[in-house]
Amino acid sequence: MGRDDDKKIVMKFLLDSNVKEHVSILPIVGIGGLGKTALAQCVYNDKMVTKYFDLKMWVCVSNDFDVKKIVKNIIACAKKKEQTEVVMEHLQSELRGEIDGKRYLLVLDDLWNVDQEKWLSLKTLLVGGARGSKILITTRLPLVAKIIGTALPHFLGGLSEKASVDLLMKIACGKGEEIQDPEMLAIAKEIARKCSGVPLVVRTVGSLLFFKKTNFEWLHFKDYELPDVSQREDHIKYVLRLSYDHLPSHLKQCFAFCSLFPKSYKIRKQTLVNLWMAEGFI
Repeated sequence: MGRDDDKKIVMKFLLDSNVKEHVSILPIVGIGGLGKTALAQCVYNDKMVTKYFDLKMWVCVSNDFDVKKIVKNIIACAKKKEQTEVVMEHLQSELRGEIDGKRYLLVLDDLWNVDQEKWLSLKTLLVGGARGSKILITTRLPLVAKIIGTALPHFLGGLSEKASVDLLMKIACGKGEEIQDPEMLAIAKEIARKCSGVPLVVRTVGSLLFFKKTNFEWLHFKDYELPDVSQREDHIKYVLRLSYDHLPSHLKQCFAFCSLFPKSYKIRKQTLVNLWMAEGFI
């Protein structure tokens, strides 16, 4: 919601066949919570993109730029099964076998620390695809974009005020409900302004407002619980903490338990439920 213009820019890059490079690279840059990954997911799942590319792969990189690990994950995504191979030469051969002659899309999500030499070694392995292959990078760091990109980075800004209000009301009111009270709508606009256009903050605040049904509760939340949020990591984390602080104690321990899993780990629902039961949480 509210990212139509950003989507058009990225889609134009992805579907552009008039390129000189075998693989073109577009970094999407912005602070945490602005929706870089959400935008990448939106274009990745677009039907036109799926039709255009022979192969799509998505790898979450995060803090550790380990070339071997990234290559293993790329192959696993291409083959749709986990990789047990550990010898780099064999992994290189497998990767070439997967991408050679194919127009592919690769998303490298959440890049942090990139050593230029390591990046060049990975990039060398990725040039075997057909001309028109594309790589999307999401990162918080402009320096990473400078090292990696072949295209000018796309800097993601905050949502417009209207988009922020629309998103806030959608989350706060639930499906099929609309608020007609002009006083509550005015309060909603003030709350949305305090979110500084950061989608993750707007969603978090909207979920908290879902349980507050009166003008007084919304006004009290705006004046006494919600700080003015700038597009700074510490401000955003403070608001995210509110969503945890508002949980009842029995749910807090369930939520905190999830911190035992590594970042980007796909938690199976039944596995998590079984672990909660074993701990006596439910």
